[in-house]
Amino acid sequence: VSILQASPSDIPMDLYFNDTKINTSAMTYPAAGYKSVKAGNYVFSLVNSSTGDTIAQQTDSLESAYYSLIVDDTASATNMVVLQDQFQSSSSNSGLFLRYLQLSPDAGPVDFYINTSIASEDRSFMDIRYDPEYAIFNGLDAGEYDFTAISENTGDTLATLSDVTITTQNGNAYTLMLRGLSSHGTDSLGLKLTLQANY
Repeated sequence: VSILQASPSDIPMDLYFNDTKINTSAMTYPAAGYKSVKAGNYVFSLVNSSTGDTIAQQTDSLESAYYSLIVDDTASATNMVVLQDQFQSSSSNSGLFLRYLQLSPDAGPVDFYINTSIASEDRSFMDIRYDPEYAIFNGLDAGEYDFTAISENTGDTLATLSDVTITTQNGNAYTLMLRGLSSHGTDSLGLKLTLQANY
């Protein structure tokens, strides 16, 4: 299970798989990690590290497969989604895969560009919750890339990530995500494009 704490909340959190706490220290934004578990039924719980209160909870049955657990945040609530990772067949022989996630609650609809070509368009906040096809990993050739997130409403560039070399050296499946809050400008909670190596 690939774990991503994409909620720009300042609440330190603990993550439990059933009764087992996964993290050794409180998770804060933007934490990422991995956990190997046996197939079976799980209750995933996010718990406030300071108070012990349950923030969010989800029950799911895991097969022998790859999964993503993503923590997100709206103005009113912290949530999580657990998805089995899907991989689109590709003519690429590189063995590399990439997906795009829109994890900013106030950025509006976003178009993702890879170099100068649009790669994923009209992406709304946590659209993977309603349409898991948005979370599918697609084949990618190894190489150096520039990534850009552009507001579909205004055409403004929201964030860039340039001169990124993607090879199998650090993993085979990658997630490019727009995270943070547009209302925070350039501070630590502001909009950023980041790349996570999932596997």
